[in-house]
Amino acid sequence: FVEAVQKALIETFDDHREPAAVCDVLAVELARLERGEVPTSELQINNRVSKRVKEYTQSTRNVAALERAADLGMDKHPGEN
Repeated sequence: FVEAVQKALIETFDDHREPAAVCDVLAVELARLERGEVPTSELQINNRVSKRVKEYTQSTRNVAALERAADLGMDKHPGEN
């Protein structure tokens, strides 16, 4: 959703060269989002891990996600989302 809206905003600006036109497109898309018309699958962020949690040397978002998954009893392996 975000990527598609960003592209639409860029294309709108490219076509019209008017900030108001861009704001109009954004208002329509935000209204869709607020009404719940955007499927949650389009709002989901997927991230694939490349290592097991113990192999990371720094505390990253991947480490935090792997630790949360472990707390929930989900064993995630490298290459999985």
